[in-house]
Amino acid sequence: MTVILDKSVEFLGFPASKLQTVLGAWVRAGAWPNTVSDNKKAELRGGVVSAMLGEAWLRGLISTVGHERKEAADGRLSLTEAGATLVTAQKRGRTAKEKAGKVLKGLLDRAQKLSQDAEAPAAADRIWVFGSYVNPEKTEVGDLDVAIECGRTGVVPYGGAIGEYIKKHYPGIVPEDSGDWKRGRFESSFLSKMLYGARRHPLISETDIGILKDLHCPCALVFDRERGGIIEPEYFEHHPDSKRRGDNIYERQVMPDLGVAGTAFEPTPHFVVLPQFANGASAKAIEAAVSAHDENPNRFTIKSISGPSLTVERRMEFGHRRWELTYWIVDGGGDNSAQWEGGAARRLAALAHADLVRLAEHRAQSLGMEEIVVNVEPALHGPDSALAREIRASLFDCLSDEDEPAGIAPSRAYGVHLHCCGGGIGFSAPHAYDDEAWEAAGDTVPFSREEYEQWAEPLEHELDWPPQWGFEGEESDASHQASM
Repeated sequence: MTVILDKSVEFLGFPASKLQTVLGAWVRAGAWPNTVSDNKKAELRGGVVSAMLGEAWLRGLISTVGHERKEAADGRLSLTEAGATLVTAQKRGRTAKEKAGKVLKGLLDRAQKLSQDAEAPAAADRIWVFGSYVNPEKTEVGDLDVAIECGRTGVVPYGGAIGEYIKKHYPGIVPEDSGDWKRGRFESSFLSKMLYGARRHPLISETDIGILKDLHCPCALVFDRERGGIIEPEYFEHHPDSKRRGDNIYERQVMPDLGVAGTAFEPTPHFVVLPQFANGASAKAIEAAVSAHDENPNRFTIKSISGPSLTVERRMEFGHRRWELTYWIVDGGGDNSAQWEGGAARRLAALAHADLVRLAEHRAQSLGMEEIVVNVEPALHGPDSALAREIRASLFDCLSDEDEPAGIAPSRAYGVHLHCCGGGIGFSAPHAYDDEAWEAAGDTVPFSREEYEQWAEPLEHELDWPPQWGFEGEESDASHQASM
């Protein structure tokens, strides 16, 4: 009973498979966001990875508890049951039962043909289906769950040289240079090829008959060799030999809901950009970081492996026209430029980027049209300080469109800005669009021009900020603006 990750599902505006890749890389390698962003399957910038990890923490996909199949070691970070289910899910869309029925018919026809083959050394005795396919309330299936009971036909007695028999009477079915031949899997390989062909249909998920009995779930018998093969489906509340649910069967895995997280926006936990979140630090270090967040999620310290740390206050203001989130640096080290390169300043920029991405998702889920501005203010250092320059450069890297990977989903990019000390980067809000820009926007803006103008009309006097940033000496693009 495979868990399916529907390809049409999105997370933060990206295919949910991106989140699956991020969590998989995080749990396998303990990788920190910028490392995960280098994953070819991810193709996301570090701030987007931080946003996904932060959202995963807030939604309970990551915790210090672990899950039923794997406890978190020593109180360290681990995937929860929901997180593990997501990581192991198969990526595909759901299939109509009618199509699944045709796939099942193909399997039954091959089983029937095999049962009528007088030379076949083995055949399918009974075929059972279960899962969504036998649930009358379901019109689609994630996969076609089957359990097949097989046995010898008597042509080759048990203990006989079945491999040599297959080689003689069914040449090429189990090639001598194959792994199955070398491991002596003659019978199972023969049955697989005869029932499924060269390759099993991807919709079919075969389960051992013992597992079906342990599942103690509704099922249907659709093939019985003793009764001539294909039969009218016979439905059972559970397999006739099943007495109860087996102790070895976990509760059925359920794909977590990746839709709306909640009505209130929660800031990204600062610890997702810290080394201990990425590298599986001690339980004590993780507990300290989580406790600090729980005590005050909007005042925290971002430490650096080498170099000074930054103490930051985060303030949010949700207006009718604009959402603003500001990071005020209230304490930090000196102003030696070498101190800030690649350290706390870049982590702070990644956190600001993560909040921007998540705010844009919050806006999309609430059907909003507001502009979003995330400011970083190094108040103690000044706009021309080495710290300010490093932050501006880091913020520019978050959204610059010069190369991949993606810094924000196209459908979430309208009217979002990262800003620091007079410089910023972002995407124009619709109030700045001309006719050509509206036409070019297409489906990336989830509302019409008429809807936006109707919403914006009473706020027209406020639609003059932020300034139209542009590269020095160049004209600003209609949709993407930057000045660092």
